[in-house]
Amino acid sequence: MLISILPIILIFLSGYAVGRIIARICKSESPGFVVHFLYGNIIIMFIFISLFIFLGVLSNNAQISFLVFNTFLLVMLAIDLFYLIKFLNKKLLGMRNEEDATNGFILTKILKRSRDFPFISVFIIVLALTAFNYVLISYHSIYNEYDSLYIFLPISHSILLGNGLNVDYFGGSDESIKYPPLIQSLNAWILNSFNYDVLRTFPIYFILLTSISIYFISKRFTNDRFLPLIATSFYLLMPATFVISSRFSLQHDIAFVAFLTFSAFTLCNILYTTKVRNFDFIMFVVAISLLPLTREVGLIISWSLLFVLIAFKFSSKNLFFRILILVLAFIPIYGLTFYDIVRDGLSSTTGLRLTSLLLCNAALVFLSHKFNDTLRMRSLIRISPFLLLIIIPGIFIVQNLIQMNGPYPTLMFSSDFNNSVLEYRNVFDVTNKLDQSLIDSVLQLPRLDLLFIATALSSFLIFFKVFGFLKLLRGIRKAFDHHSFLLIFVVILLLIWSYFLGSNFKESGIRHISYFAPFLAMIAILPFQSPSKLTKLYILAVVAGSSYYVINFEVVVTYLDHYFNALWIDPFLSEIITIGSLLVGASIFIGYVIIVKMQDRLVFTATTNRIENSKLIDLGFIVCSLIVVFVIVSTNLGYSIVDITVGRSIDSQPAQWENNVTEVANFLKDAENGSVLGFRTPSVSFLTNRTNYDAFNPHTFGKVVLPILKTSKENLEEKINQFDIKYIIMPNENNPQHKIIQNMDSKYNLSGKLEESINFIKIDTPSYDIYKHINSDSNYIDIFNKTFAWTPVNVELIRSNSSLLMLSEVDTNNPTYNRIFLDADLDQESPQILYLNYTSEILTGNASFIFEIRDSLTNDILFSKDLGNTNGTATTGSIALPSFISDIDIELRFYVIPEDQGRYYLLLSTGKIYPL
Repeated sequence: MLISILPIILIFLSGYAVGRIIARICKSESPGFVVHFLYGNIIIMFIFISLFIFLGVLSNNAQISFLVFNTFLLVMLAIDLFYLIKFLNKKLLGMRNEEDATNGFILTKILKRSRDFPFISVFIIVLALTAFNYVLISYHSIYNEYDSLYIFLPISHSILLGNGLNVDYFGGSDESIKYPPLIQSLNAWILNSFNYDVLRTFPIYFILLTSISIYFISKRFTNDRFLPLIATSFYLLMPATFVISSRFSLQHDIAFVAFLTFSAFTLCNILYTTKVRNFDFIMFVVAISLLPLTREVGLIISWSLLFVLIAFKFSSKNLFFRILILVLAFIPIYGLTFYDIVRDGLSSTTGLRLTSLLLCNAALVFLSHKFNDTLRMRSLIRISPFLLLIIIPGIFIVQNLIQMNGPYPTLMFSSDFNNSVLEYRNVFDVTNKLDQSLIDSVLQLPRLDLLFIATALSSFLIFFKVFGFLKLLRGIRKAFDHHSFLLIFVVILLLIWSYFLGSNFKESGIRHISYFAPFLAMIAILPFQSPSKLTKLYILAVVAGSSYYVINFEVVVTYLDHYFNALWIDPFLSEIITIGSLLVGASIFIGYVIIVKMQDRLVFTATTNRIENSKLIDLGFIVCSLIVVFVIVSTNLGYSIVDITVGRSIDSQPAQWENNVTEVANFLKDAENGSVLGFRTPSVSFLTNRTNYDAFNPHTFGKVVLPILKTSKENLEEKINQFDIKYIIMPNENNPQHKIIQNMDSKYNLSGKLEESINFIKIDTPSYDIYKHINSDSNYIDIFNKTFAWTPVNVELIRSNSSLLMLSEVDTNNPTYNRIFLDADLDQESPQILYLNYTSEILTGNASFIFEIRDSLTNDILFSKDLGNTNGTATTGSIALPSFISDIDIELRFYVIPEDQGRYYLLLSTGKIYPL
């Protein structure tokens, strides 16, 4: 348990020292104890990725960057302990001078300051919800994190193998590993410095950072301690937070939300201060530098936020200048839009995209017009040297542009890549979004409605979000209130979500709508205006009830091999809130309105005052907070998670998973070394620790798969050898992905080429066809060679150089087991495969043709396979020999078993045993 959270403790505690040091360097007044932790941790993430880019991207010295970072953390931890001891000593000295320090110490102080009860109670709730997210992250099955297994974890292993982010050892295409590197490099650091259990739990660190940012943003515009914690609770209670914690914790999104929320915090600090402090601007630049290193859309968002800051804060109320700067804020999106129009022509999709882009641009211009607390451009020039920090993401992006003509693997301007994508779409039935129907294009417009009606963003908050949003809109009619800056992020995120992510919120798209969760949690507390104790108690009750409702009715617990797997919404529940959920949300909001109205009436004033001064209310806060904790841990989900600790390893491989790809994994674990060419089997790299040229990766498809598909039958082996491919894996007729092979064979006929080639032997599994590449110099045992003495029983055996002919003629109604057998010593050091070419035919009568392996000593049947009647047609087949026969004296048998009188034959033309 402790070792699994050790890096979280190490980094988080070191953050205080880093925050203090940076604040002193910038000669900034102390922003507060907890804020030091927050600022310091963001700086630590920036230092980590800076070290990695210089040592692990520009060169191959990633291990050195990890060593330097570990040393830095230890030094900061030592300084941090010094600061903490000094801080605690100062506090203790102060408390000794207080009159109540002699009796009860802290407890007496808290009891005498009853106004702390709401704060303490809701703080308990936040801790409980954070702990609950930790449990989700720790105990969900990693086999539910598909993209992590397909892409990101293999990239982390490639970083360790190659000592940098330059060679893809598992995917076969170096372009494929050039995703934003923060999470992959962090995972590589954890695997290098700690262990796998730490990797599983580290995402809770980013949820913690997000929660702290939400608290301090909310505190700034509410000037309260209770409501910010409620906003944090709302965020932690959202179904989207639960789902991404249990399904996508090892991907970029949790970290991206943390940095996005922190960028909102720093932007808020700059917008609402008369003089921009160096410290605040540095933290803003650091935040927007981390965004493009965490997610691809972070590049567009960070660019937009920088120009938004300039337009709002440094425009001197010059409307023309503001319009110009805000157009520049979206210039990358304008460029991509016109690029699509020039390349593919104007379509309904590009037309609607351009319209939504102009509307969002106009919305930001309107918001900037309402903002009056502006400075002159020279104020920006004074602090502009700090913009040099952007060089860190700039190095990574410029290097990618030089090496692969694009900032990321998902955004490239290479003509060769674009041409290969056309072939890729044909094989995998992927529709070009620019060619989709008008209805689909409309559904991908900025969907403001989904922020209120999507189940992922909490049905119980729907009316609080609606009225909070209305308050935001009312706030900008006359002036730009302290909470109005939230609209900036809503507008930018709506546009990015629509343009790049298709306004997707279903299934894995819940990751994208979760980017709104922190901002909607803060918007949801806007209807609460200076709540009284009674109102606070009601809000706590809402949180308690909502925690139970969300966990039991808005998410679904899924299981894998009878153990807890993850939390889901779609496809098990409606992704849009139901009528029942709407009624629950309405009743919660109406209850709040009734309490507020009751307190406003004079007839209740005396009662309200007595309630406000009642110690029972203080006790109620504590009881309510304990109820919340109990509700969270006593649901069905809690019991399910407890079951995990008994009977299995958390990440034990499931029996059936991802179209039964475990069949392939189990086969390859004992197979000969070599690369794999897979068709929709991307998890093979993770499961078997070998290179997998999977066709589903667009870059691998263009660089490796497409050249192989276009190769003629005569040159196929040469092309296969070029990539050291030992196995080709294709979904068969029993696999839902078989349509891929049908699409591919309709144009390239790869299956036919493999079937006709003598250099490939086919191994059948229930869901996949596996073709093993046999080199001309491969070692094998020719079991039909004359050096092997086959013994016939009740059958005529005719031998040639490397073939056997079994002739059987039965003229009695008492059938016999006609057979040939061989006592074989295969000297099996590894699993092996028998490659057969045979012909069987029933001339008259009925018979069966069987291959069998028996124990020579006990005569027990160890393996049996029906060869079938080929009706005189030569047939090729491969039989994977059981691995458990390696230490047993065995006997190989071929049977012709007649059922009545007749004439039969079995011609065994080729029989070679190869290493598997």
